Amino acid sequence: MIDNNFFNIKNVSYIKVGGFVKGFLETSDINKVKEIILKEKKIRFIGNTTNTLFSFDYSDTFFVKYLGKNIEIEDDFIVCECGVSLSFLASFSLKYNISSFYQFSLIPGLLSGAIVTNASSYGKAISHDLLFIEVMTLEGKFKIIKKEEIIFSYHDSSLKEENFFIYKAYFKKRTSRHDIKPLKSYYETKKLTTQDYSFKSLGSTFQNINFFPLGKMIQKEWKNKINLYHCEFSSIHGNFLLVSSSLPYENILKLIESTSLLLYNKLGFDLQKEIEIIE
Repeated sequence: MIDNNFFNIKNVSYIKVGGFVKGFLETSDINKVKEIILKEKKIRFIGNTTNTLFSFDYSDTFFVKYLGKNIEIEDDFIVCECGVSLSFLASFSLKYNISSFYQFSLIPGLLSGAIVTNASSYGKAISHDLLFIEVMTLEGKFKIIKKEEIIFSYHDSSLKEENFFIYKAYFKKRTSRHDIKPLKSYYETKKLTTQDYSFKSLGSTFQNINFFPLGKMIQKEWKNKINLYHCEFSSIHGNFLLVSSSLPYENILKLIESTSLLLYNKLGFDLQKEIEIIE
């Protein structure tokens, strides 16, 4: 769908929050993506927006969401279009007993966003088996980028500083000698008991600190405080900010900013946000 008469981005926002944008394209046709790249001056590529807060009333940016889901298995590697969801990729891997993706089954995002943020689950990052990515530049040219050319860190990567379209990802194929279905079920059960799925959230608000109970600190700081923002942190996973539909983005920003200040006063340093805030 393309809307050149302004599009309300909250219609495709995971938490249904956001303002109007110049236009929006959702497609699985790579040629349509190229058309927009060559036509528009300001472009932003998005996935399922499961960690994205749109904090504007209007943006003169054209947003593009790619939904290509093709997966090909070669002798030594797997090729995935980056519009595939992590949950589908995890389920697909069961069919061939591939052990690269089953930990990511309950992460609601698309592969494109997972690579940019270096998504991880129970000690394994999406970049672990990554070989290289294929991107389209803003000149409409395809380009291969090797993993070694990308700086990956905990829930972060140098790809955040780039503005090209991530088209495909190539992964090393790891076939397990054991049945991975019980492992997938184990991690799903564990995640369901440690994360709150009763409300929409944007995942971890702040980057976690190793061996530090950040969620418990957030819960403690907000306990018994009057919440004026109509959103709150989960009592199950204290770093998850729970949001009801159609909440003004200003409320969410105020809670994030207030919590940032509380944590700074407590820890003495700023915590990096995991939520992507698009202004």
